[in-house]
Amino acid sequence: MYFGGGELERVEFDWETNGTIVHELLTYFCDRDELNARCLQGKMDLNLAAEFGNSGVVEELVRAGADVNLRCETGETPADVARKVWGQKDGVEILRKLLGWLEIQK
Repeated sequence: MYFGGGELERVEFDWETNGTIVHELLTYFCDRDELNARCLQGKMDLNLAAEFGNSGVVEELVRAGADVNLRCETGETPADVARKVWGQKDGVEILRKLLGWLEIQK
């Protein structure tokens, strides 16, 4: 939900600005030990970015040193999460972008 009160559709999200903000935050506040920290649901930032199809944030996190091989609470790597969420026909382009960063680092 966003300020307007409804659900934010994927096409309405400003992916470029989001990636820029993440880049700036990682530049100034990057603690390598916290890149792989887990939220209360047991997911890492990289898993969440893959789940939401945010390839720009995936790129920034991988460049900053996030571990692409760590498994979340369900035992899945970020690449596994990306395949599960974006592997259907209409998500193939998003999946390709995500896996370009998540698999090249193995």
